[in-house]
Amino acid sequence: MSISSLSGWATAFALIVGALLLLRLRFHFARPSPVHPAATTQRLGLHKVTPDQPHGTIDIIAVHGLGTESPRTWEYNLKEGGTVNWLADSNMLSEIIPEATIYTYDWDADYLKNAAIQTLRSRSDDLLACIMREREREGGPRSSNRPIIFIASCFGGLLIAEAINRAATEGSVHRQLLFSTVGIAFLGTPFKGSDGDQQAQWQVFVGGIMGQRTSPQLVEDLNKSDKELKSIVESFAETARAESLQLDLCCFYETKETQVLRRFLGNLLGSQAAAVISKHIVYKLLVTKSSACLDGFRSLALNTTHSGMNKFDGPTNHHFGLVSHVLRGFVDKASSVLEKRMKSSWARYWIVPFGRNEDFVGRRSVLDWLVKELLPDSNPDDCQRVAIVGLGGIGKSQIALEAVYRIRDRDPTCSLFWVSAVDVTSFEKAYREIGQELKVDGIGDEKADVKTLVKEALSHDRAGKWLLIIDNADDMEVLYGTPGIGDSTPGTSLAKYLPFSHKGSILFTSRSRKVAVDLVQSENHIISIEDMSRDESIELLKTYVKDDLISDTESTAKLLDILANLPLAIRQAGAFMAKHQVSTKEYLATCESCEQDLVELLSEDYQDRYRYDNSQNAVAKTWLISFRDIQKYDPVAADYLKFMCFLADKDIPLSLLPEKGRIKAMKAIGSLKAYGFITQRIEPNSYDIHRLVLTSMLNWLESQGLRAKWAIVVLQRLADVYPFPTHENRNIWLKYQPHAQHFTKKTADVNDGRTMGSLRFKLGVSLDRTGNYREAELMLREALVLQDKALDKQHADVLTTMNYLATVLDNEGQYVEAEEKHRQTLKLREERLGKEDPDTLISMNDLANVLRHQGKYADAETINRETLELRKKVLGNKDPATIMSMNRLGLVLNHLGKNEEAEKLQRETLKLREEVLGHAHPDTLMSMNNLANTLDDLEEYEEAEEIHQEVLILRERVLGKEHPETILGMNNLGAVLCTREKYEEAEQKSRQALELSESVLGKEHPTTFMCMNNLANALDGQGKHEEEEHIRQEEYQLSAKVLGKEHPETISSLGNIVTMLFEQERYEEAMLKSREIFELRTRELGKEHPDTLTSLRDIGVALHELERYEEATQIFQETFELRKKALGKEHLDTLTSISDIGEALHELERYEEAIERFQETFELRKKVLGKEHPDTLTSLSDIGEALYELERYEEATQIFQETFELRKTVLGEEHPDTIKSKENLEQCGQARD
Repeated sequence: MSISSLSGWATAFALIVGALLLLRLRFHFARPSPVHPAATTQRLGLHKVTPDQPHGTIDIIAVHGLGTESPRTWEYNLKEGGTVNWLADSNMLSEIIPEATIYTYDWDADYLKNAAIQTLRSRSDDLLACIMREREREGGPRSSNRPIIFIASCFGGLLIAEAINRAATEGSVHRQLLFSTVGIAFLGTPFKGSDGDQQAQWQVFVGGIMGQRTSPQLVEDLNKSDKELKSIVESFAETARAESLQLDLCCFYETKETQVLRRFLGNLLGSQAAAVISKHIVYKLLVTKSSACLDGFRSLALNTTHSGMNKFDGPTNHHFGLVSHVLRGFVDKASSVLEKRMKSSWARYWIVPFGRNEDFVGRRSVLDWLVKELLPDSNPDDCQRVAIVGLGGIGKSQIALEAVYRIRDRDPTCSLFWVSAVDVTSFEKAYREIGQELKVDGIGDEKADVKTLVKEALSHDRAGKWLLIIDNADDMEVLYGTPGIGDSTPGTSLAKYLPFSHKGSILFTSRSRKVAVDLVQSENHIISIEDMSRDESIELLKTYVKDDLISDTESTAKLLDILANLPLAIRQAGAFMAKHQVSTKEYLATCESCEQDLVELLSEDYQDRYRYDNSQNAVAKTWLISFRDIQKYDPVAADYLKFMCFLADKDIPLSLLPEKGRIKAMKAIGSLKAYGFITQRIEPNSYDIHRLVLTSMLNWLESQGLRAKWAIVVLQRLADVYPFPTHENRNIWLKYQPHAQHFTKKTADVNDGRTMGSLRFKLGVSLDRTGNYREAELMLREALVLQDKALDKQHADVLTTMNYLATVLDNEGQYVEAEEKHRQTLKLREERLGKEDPDTLISMNDLANVLRHQGKYADAETINRETLELRKKVLGNKDPATIMSMNRLGLVLNHLGKNEEAEKLQRETLKLREEVLGHAHPDTLMSMNNLANTLDDLEEYEEAEEIHQEVLILRERVLGKEHPETILGMNNLGAVLCTREKYEEAEQKSRQALELSESVLGKEHPTTFMCMNNLANALDGQGKHEEEEHIRQEEYQLSAKVLGKEHPETISSLGNIVTMLFEQERYEEAMLKSREIFELRTRELGKEHPDTLTSLRDIGVALHELERYEEATQIFQETFELRKKALGKEHLDTLTSISDIGEALHELERYEEAIERFQETFELRKKVLGKEHPDTLTSLSDIGEALYELERYEEATQIFQETFELRKTVLGEEHPDTIKSKENLEQCGQARD
């Protein structure tokens, strides 16, 4: 059959199908496997296309049609290149409506490629959800009811129409969006279907042939005969015409025809197929006027094709002018439209005494919960009751007010009534107003029972849906009558007049949780309001003052801390700052200047149009109302509040409060919690008091002349319950410590010096136990002053305080004063108590410790040994004090280089402490730490590291990460890791220890110096020499300043610098500093001390490296003689000195003498270390090298061969020493040949 014989659409259809089947087959055979279409990259959902409008008053949302996406739908392609987007470009719609925030809504509208199987309902629900989510994200009262204008392109109009229908459904969560919509512009929407729909169906069919997924359902909705489309359009038109809505619409329609076939199929066919069907091209109006327009609504023609309905080439475009003029009209009428809707029959009754607080901020989760619970139809089987409880000034009424407006926005059919229950008069007045609004029969009668009439009216179904707010439901007598008097008392028991209706809900605000529980009778329907978050607090403050007054962020943060993020306090401060143009820095300075100034600010009233005219707006006055109630109903609770206001505001233990009996205490705590003055912490029997309540309560006590009396009560109680701090009762005194600190700081002038001195002493000891040495020092000094005035100077309490002060000074590194005070205490105790008294022995033990810290090791050893023997005699071997003396003697022995004896003593100490005190006791951990340090000195590194790891874990758990002993343990672990060449781990631990030490103990504390040294060692191991040198120099300068140049630790620091200089080959500097160290150590330790001899050797090494071999030989010889005398000939250091002499002689070409020295070293090392030890093999190699220089090649070869074989076995073939031996052997062989 020839092509020419085919005719009509059937011919074209057959040709197209045939061509596409051939294409399908071609594609199938051309490729071994199918290639799936790429996933769409379209951004779905709501997208803002204009910059944020800080003062935006209206939203415009544009929805595209089928087979397209944003921004392409709204873009005009210019011939010269580029595009014009009339929604996004600043000179287009944004210029006409600058107050608008413009969005596009993108949905998966490709009915050919990758199309989802979707319906109008699913897409419209998504559109509504996206808008709601965007408004919730923005937050604030303005966002939920801001007017909306829709722009619809083609099929997008049907989607919007269905969205309006869905929002209009009874009970829809999107109902407010319906009432916020003020206008819709439809651009060629096919309300009655499209003449292009059959061609669209072709695309669906062809897409199926090509293996492409399509969405037939969406295209079906275009069919003119489709019943669902008809239903959607009719429902939409009915909703839009409703008296309560009267939605303004404008339908734009096209007047130019579109090339239908080419438009729909040209992109699928090749040029040959296109030529075949070119004579069948049809020109049609895709959406006719009758389809694009709705009866009874405005319509306008655009002289363009369907595709040109949503594209304009610039601001002067005629079509753009028509569309933008309509949109501008929607905007201009938006306010009046919304106001009219609010007054219509949809909003039934409205009796709320306050306007909406446009500056309301935060509380989003609370409001979401309230709205969900309070919507009158949220529980169809009951009259829902919900209560907001919290401290006065926390913002309960403001939250309730915002909830009221949100419920009005959500369901305009709901009536809203606000009742103040602050007293009977206010309650009756509000009920009368409600009755008058409802036109209740008999409400005008002066003798009428107004409360009963209103209750009955609201309880009837004809009242419709309502929400009743009972504000300030605080007073139990007002609500339930005076106990024991009965219902006959006039004006009482208001709770019985609360209405009941399945269509109603009641919201209570109350300061008292007890009252709320009685009213609501379910904890699940009570929400407690906490302080605002910091971000919410700043946002609230910004609603009162300009940014320039709160530009100092640090001062603003501190001020909000003082105000405890309490909304009423923030509003009060903001009002004062705005009125007097005071910055947060200035306001903060006033608050911090003195307590009275803060109280005065908290007591100052301010104007607030969102509170009752006769209400107390000042924070301090607001709380007095609640306190008077507490005094009236629960005197024990009132006494607890008076007591608590002298304590810190966090974590107040019940055991610290005066004993009142279990039942009374439980009731009193319940009352304070009910009024929001205190809050229960997670742990049992521990509470927080609101910081501003504390301040206001103290001021009230002052005003009543009761502050001094209650200060004595609190002091005596603290002194009685605060134990002497030990590890065993640590959990108790740690709870009491912050409260005792707060009390002593705020109440220094109590007229009871002895009791205050006793409390300060125990507090000072506990601060020392927690590593807060500076605070402990100050506390103990103050305790000593008070005790000196109240007691005899030789009183046991005075001497105990003096001794503890000296110990703290020792911990701080203030060794001179610490020694002075220890000697003074020891003398007085010996005179008063005798030498063998346990207290005297404490002073002896502590004096020895401070002498050790000063490097006076010999004196410290003598006193330690004497103390140990006396304690064994007086207290016994297993007493903790005796064990402490053993531990400290071990430390001194370690410093004296007597490591074997130190290890034995420390192992014994550790065993006893584990037996007596337990494995995790701080003293036991100290013994473990000391033993590990000794093992490190003995080069038993693996065991040392294991112990240090365990000590650190236990100290962090028992003492806390920032305790000085924990920091020391971390530092020691870093040191042993460095020794084991685990440099990266060592650096990490040492840096952490240094940062903590600087933070906790200060830059000039000896522990900080140790941390700096260990960090420098770790850096040296990694070749980070620049930072290493900086740290070492700084450490030395600080140590010299704090400890003195002659202190052993300072000298050791200088020695580390010498080591660094040697590594950097700066031998001249190394020699000079080594001489300085040698002189210092000779003076302090004596010439024969091992450390002194190390310094002497360092001088020789520097001279050797400077090739001053004669001088080096003399120094090495002197070092050898002294080491042989002090340490013995077989000591490893002595053997090193013999080897040093041999090296110098070798350089002086005195090879015979050098061989003698090397031979001697080899024999002794072989004896002490074994023949295969690396140092022994070094000595053997040295002999071979000297023989080589003497050209005794046969002997040298034998030595090199033996060394090579041994090193290969011991060190491995790749070790540098093995390689060197191999090279020596080869070189010697060549020389021999």
